[in-house]
Amino acid sequence: AELRPRFDWITYAEPERHVNRMADTIARLPGLGKNSVCYGVSFKDDSILTALAERGLGRTRRLDVKTDLDIEDSRAGVETVQDRLTPERCHSLAKTLGPADVVVARHILEHSRDVFRFMSALRGLLNPSGYLVLEVPDCARALENLDYSTIWEEHVLYFTPWTFKRAMTIGGFSSVHFEVFPYAPEDVLVCIGRFSGSASPPPAGMEQESLELEKNRAFGFRDGLAGRGEKFRRYFFDHRIGPDEVAVFGAGHLSCVFINLLGLAGQIDFVVDDHPQKQGLFMPGNHRPIRGPAALADGRTRLCLLGINADSEPGVIGANGRYAARGGTFASIFPASPNALRVS
Repeated sequence: AELRPRFDWITYAEPERHVNRMADTIARLPGLGKNSVCYGVSFKDDSILTALAERGLGRTRRLDVKTDLDIEDSRAGVETVQDRLTPERCHSLAKTLGPADVVVARHILEHSRDVFRFMSALRGLLNPSGYLVLEVPDCARALENLDYSTIWEEHVLYFTPWTFKRAMTIGGFSSVHFEVFPYAPEDVLVCIGRFSGSASPPPAGMEQESLELEKNRAFGFRDGLAGRGEKFRRYFFDHRIGPDEVAVFGAGHLSCVFINLLGLAGQIDFVVDDHPQKQGLFMPGNHRPIRGPAALADGRTRLCLLGINADSEPGVIGANGRYAARGGTFASIFPASPNALRVS
């Protein structure tokens, strides 16, 4: 309930370039055909269900938030869907709607407060030989690069390829297909599994070695926070000239977490966003004012940090050529971006 959006104009955009390839893989799975039943659990699954129908798996259905999940609030998102998808409800839905041959759940597992209970619920929608298709963001690169914008209040879990595959195994599913789709700043992980009934152990010797690598990556991310924040604060102190202002472009969760976790509220003057509903509001946690792109035109802002999806950076830079022509500089908050602000 605390995570449910306060506004009905907030939208979510998941990576989509890989959806057709993903649909091709699913459509080729043994035992599937034109009479196969495919369920999606949230609006994030609409595109893959459409792609599967185009490939001959015509019996596709997204669970209805009202009739199937008893969700009345139009602002509710996956934070509410994961709460309502209980094992009991899914077993009941399988009886009334019929069990599925494929259940797709994109970008919701990382939101689940009890990951294995959630996977048990999804299993309840499947027939015994059905396929579970899960998709999650890959946080390995963000952890390694000390990219603290990856921490988001709506995510409970931060998967890497190894922990994702292990979660599937511990949840009782044997993997029949695993794939990494490259994106900036984070890749997408897709795993297709069938319920095996028990967790299968990894090859001898691999478990402890892989676990140590994951622990080192996680502890390095934890231990690097203070130093990363200090580097940014020192950079702004050294490069601020007189009354020049520093702005952040993008009033979303990435910018919000970046400013708050690194303790940069005192270094950022305002946040820019082209969404009219956000303009005039303030950023959560740091109260930086949110203004429109015209705020960059007065010539006082020498540095504007990009806190938007890295794929959108070239478009924003190109659309604000006048800002650069007046001596303004765009630099990304993401360490892996070619436009990254170098603070080392």
